[in-house]
Amino acid sequence: MRVSVHGIVCGALLLPIAAFAWGHPPAPLTYQSQHPFSLQFAQLKPMPVVADAPGDGRWAMTTQYSNIFEQFVTPTENVQIDLEQWQTEMEIAYGLGHQFTLEGTLPITTTWGGFLDGFLQWYHHLFGFPNGGRESVANNTYAVHMIDRTTGATRYAVAAHGPVFGDLSLRLRHALAPETPTRPGIGWFATVQLPTGSRKKGTGNNRLDYGLGLLLEKTGRRWYGFLNVGYFINGGQANLEPFLHNETFAYALGGAYRLSRSVALQAQVHGGTPQLSGIADRQWEDPPLDLVFGVTGYHPAALGEEDFFWEVGFSEDLHPNGPSIDFTAILRAGIAWRGL
Repeated sequence: MRVSVHGIVCGALLLPIAAFAWGHPPAPLTYQSQHPFSLQFAQLKPMPVVADAPGDGRWAMTTQYSNIFEQFVTPTENVQIDLEQWQTEMEIAYGLGHQFTLEGTLPITTTWGGFLDGFLQWYHHLFGFPNGGRESVANNTYAVHMIDRTTGATRYAVAAHGPVFGDLSLRLRHALAPETPTRPGIGWFATVQLPTGSRKKGTGNNRLDYGLGLLLEKTGRRWYGFLNVGYFINGGQANLEPFLHNETFAYALGGAYRLSRSVALQAQVHGGTPQLSGIADRQWEDPPLDLVFGVTGYHPAALGEEDFFWEVGFSEDLHPNGPSIDFTAILRAGIAWRGL
């Protein structure tokens, strides 16, 4: 077999392009704040601009395990949030055609005292990190309450519970304009959160929530970047009405670096306006700010006709005075199919 020098040179020049080409449209890491108050309302869930083709679909399961400790006393309120939380979310998406995708997610949440408090205190002491008052309470205990100090009445309290459904979220997104060499891809989304959760158990607010937002993304040979911005209106929460903002803004900004056609490193920042105010403590009144990072994989036809995808991630609060969890470990896996 004859192989020309010209063919060898062209192949060598094209190899880096093929080796690092994206094997599928990239997307942000899956993440929403796991703070017990945030889970009761509609939140920004980062999403790509590119729509699923008509008849194409995806099914995924995301499980997140979180540890949180917040404790403070103001002239009017006594607040303690001390728990570990396991949430598993089921998601399905379907391409409607005309660049529209419909998505739905339903979470199941379990809360308890947990088992990681001792390890976290050791970790904080080892590296000299603030302990946040954890040493003032016994390890692996559960508490979620807000008490009015002027009357002694309990404004808000949630007992530990086994698996409980949260609110069902439906999202419609539209790829408005594809990206070009000089312009990012542009899209928009609308979301509604239905009251399928339990206000008593802290997995919903028993009211409708709404959201509308803008999606931007740009893809390079090995890099991917995105920006999501959303405006949300929640239906309120009876126990938190004196302190609750019914309108909030949120954003997610991040990107990915492709290690191969199938695997990428990803990182993103989530922030927004505060959900609560009037409590006279910065721990809840400052804006939330979380860093999320991880590794993702997408493997076409790995399951025969279906694609397989996965994520392993971790979130950490960047702003110690904003309402946030101490950390969340994230694991996601799913399948994608074509042309039902």
